[in-house]
Amino acid sequence: DRGDDLAMLVQQYLRRFNRELGREVAEVAPETVGRLEPLAGGPPEGGFPAADRVGETPQALGQARRHLAAAVPHAGDVAPPFTLPRTDGGTVSLAKLKGKPVYLNFFASWCAPCNDEAPAVARLTLKYRPRGLVTIGVDEQEDKSKAIGFARQYRLPYAIVLDGGPMGQSYGAIALPVHVFIDRQGTVSTYRLGQMDPSEIEDAIKKIL
Repeated sequence: DRGDDLAMLVQQYLRRFNRELGREVAEVAPETVGRLEPLAGGPPEGGFPAADRVGETPQALGQARRHLAAAVPHAGDVAPPFTLPRTDGGTVSLAKLKGKPVYLNFFASWCAPCNDEAPAVARLTLKYRPRGLVTIGVDEQEDKSKAIGFARQYRLPYAIVLDGGPMGQSYGAIALPVHVFIDRQGTVSTYRLGQMDPSEIEDAIKKIL
């Protein structure tokens, strides 16, 4: 199955990505990997390698790297619009936040790096909120109770929205966490797949204030 082949290919790439950095910075749920193919415009020429051959050749990982790069917004791109329901009622719309610096943190409760960085995200949100920062936690494809539980566990001081897939697809969230920093003009300033150190998050926030 081509979907299974692609899932294994991306898993293999992320394992190498984590290994090169010396720590687990990104996790991927199998059900989210299928988004990569339509985002990147279909499989590479010649198709994806068979699942049992993934990782045998550098070309396979190169295909995954290229597809990951094609699937995500880049610095200077206009941030994709979205309107999503909040866990506490109402909705959040990016259009209504224009003129404000926005930090999107894509997460899921099962994601270990997401749990590791949550306290720092909460602390930095409180630190820079007086300067206009708006942080939005985007729970990827989980039910409302899990999102609420995660927010309560880490006392997250910002809105949590529920994404069933479309927003994650627009932002290339094929692994978690994903960090997107959007300036006051609605342009992506920094995009990062995988866990960020607190100092890296703070530097990215300062660029959009």
